[in-house]
Amino acid sequence: MHRWITVFFVAIATALLIGCGAQSQQSAEDAYSEFRKAIREIETPEEKTALCEDFLTRFPESEHTGSLAGAVAYYRGEAMEDPGGAVTVLDEILAEVDDPKTRFQVQMAQFPLAQKTGRAMDLDVIVTELQAHRALTFSENLEVSETAAEHELWSLAETQAVAASTLATVEAFRSEYPDTDLTDDEVAAKAGNRSVMAATNRGWALAHLDREMEALEVFEAAAPLSQSNYLGVPSTELFSYWGRTALTQGEAERALELLGPTAVLGDNDEAFDAYREAYISVHEGEVGFEDFLWSARQDLAKVVDDFELPDYEGTLRRLSDTRGKVVFLSFWFPT
Repeated sequence: MHRWITVFFVAIATALLIGCGAQSQQSAEDAYSEFRKAIREIETPEEKTALCEDFLTRFPESEHTGSLAGAVAYYRGEAMEDPGGAVTVLDEILAEVDDPKTRFQVQMAQFPLAQKTGRAMDLDVIVTELQAHRALTFSENLEVSETAAEHELWSLAETQAVAASTLATVEAFRSEYPDTDLTDDEVAAKAGNRSVMAATNRGWALAHLDREMEALEVFEAAAPLSQSNYLGVPSTELFSYWGRTALTQGEAERALELLGPTAVLGDNDEAFDAYREAYISVHEGEVGFEDFLWSARQDLAKVVDDFELPDYEGTLRRLSDTRGKVVFLSFWFPT
């Protein structure tokens, strides 16, 4: 069944090419629409890889090239454990691509895999190639900064985080999205979140460049703009990196305070390990840590706001009516 779906998709795409006589933008969009339908029906990474690579071979330079290059990097490079094969496929796509933005996207997908295979790729060169045509956007600067940090290229990580921070303004956001219908307050919040993300990356890079005091100052300056989710867990790594940096500076008590929400209520192994380490440093041992963790959960836990939702039969149910009962609440998103 899966093989039939893939063959059916390829047949449709081939017919489109023959009928149109060229790979026009419309034919690429029609083919992509069929691609999206087909990929929902298949399950294995091998099938998904084949579908992505088929589309990229026929339409190497479309608005979907970047995302599908990332899909190839994931499905072939990671799920199929064939990073060398993924690098080769993306090389072939790059040979057909002229658009600077698309080349940047493909190379950014390719870079981590190239490192695994021992192939030399220079992240600075990727950035310079795009900069020869235009300045990087906020997201592009941030992506390079994060990728550089993942590969311990700390100077580049700091440089690109600084570049991102210059675009973390209301004016820069509106310039990038001139048709947005967001209110002034909503745009200000977006700009503030950009500022926090850039500062998070910059501070972490500074901490690894033996400039910890600067890093702590960057983290502290960004903290007032930080946002948290419903549970109170910060939406970025700011407090995790801040706490871990404080710990390296011997500020274990401060580290416990900073790491608390992320380590106790979040899903961050590095933050949790640092939280445990800070406890051991303060209490000179691990004895009592589990009790301390339980107490911290109670202190940080938030009382859930009352709400009303329909059950399977459409009957409205209010949370407060279930007091004293065990409630299982599940959300899902149909595709």
